[in-house]
Amino acid sequence: DRRERARRLALERRRQEEEELARRQAAEAEEESSEYETDSDDSEYNRGPLVKPVFVPKHMRATLQEKELQEQEQKRIEEQKRIEALERKKESQKILVETVRREEEMTAANVGEGNDASDVEMPNDEDDVNEAEEYELWKIRELRRIKRDKEEREKRAKELAEIERRRNMTEAERLEDDKRLDAMKPQKEKTKKFGFLQKYYHKGAFFQDKAQTGEEAIYLRDFQAPTAEDMYVKEAGPKPMQLRRGQFGKAGQTKWTHLGDQDTTDKTAAWNVIQNEKVGQKVMGKLAGYKAANTFDRPTQQKKA
Repeated sequence: DRRERARRLALERRRQEEEELARRQAAEAEEESSEYETDSDDSEYNRGPLVKPVFVPKHMRATLQEKELQEQEQKRIEEQKRIEALERKKESQKILVETVRREEEMTAANVGEGNDASDVEMPNDEDDVNEAEEYELWKIRELRRIKRDKEEREKRAKELAEIERRRNMTEAERLEDDKRLDAMKPQKEKTKKFGFLQKYYHKGAFFQDKAQTGEEAIYLRDFQAPTAEDMYVKEAGPKPMQLRRGQFGKAGQTKWTHLGDQDTTDKTAAWNVIQNEKVGQKVMGKLAGYKAANTFDRPTQQKKA
């Protein structure tokens, strides 16, 4: 029927396509084999004449001569750069010395005249500025920073050397060295005893390193010394005037002044009398919880008979 006929036609067409594909593959394989044979023949039999190797002496080789010239030129450039760097370093050192000397003179002049030199380091923020001059000022600041960093490194190296030196000492040598270092340190003023109702001030935490090095004498003085109203003996005055500085005459005062005034302990009480007398101490020593309270001897074990 019609369906069977269509099926036979499809199978026939498929068989023809497979045969055509097989013929094409066989033809391509033959072409590749023929090209390979042709190339191999050309490479084996059609090679050109070989050139005889000729020895060239070392002094006549152009490539080596050029290489040596390049190396010499590179060495010459590096040496020139090193010389220029040394010259710049010397020039920078001269500028730094001159700048420090000039600043010291300006500082001395300002101190003598009573001027404030705190704005010397402030950069110029105006619009119309000389760039060349600003660049020179920047170089001065940069050199000063380098100098400061170098001093800090040297200071740290000295500290490490000092630590290593003290580690190698004996205990006696270390004590002698401590006495010597204490004698070299700047001496502070001796702190006096606080007066009655004297106002307390805290010295703060800033710039206390200057007190250790003694750079400024103001940090070595006794900051708890009495001033103004605290210099008077307040115990000699009347009770209403026995107040802290700045409180007398102000409204809203309270009867409270200090902790010692609020102490209600009666020194003449029987309890205190017993504790102070020898007989009372003997009696208190027999009480539970109080017996051997102040005895720190090692207890001994006694055998019972």
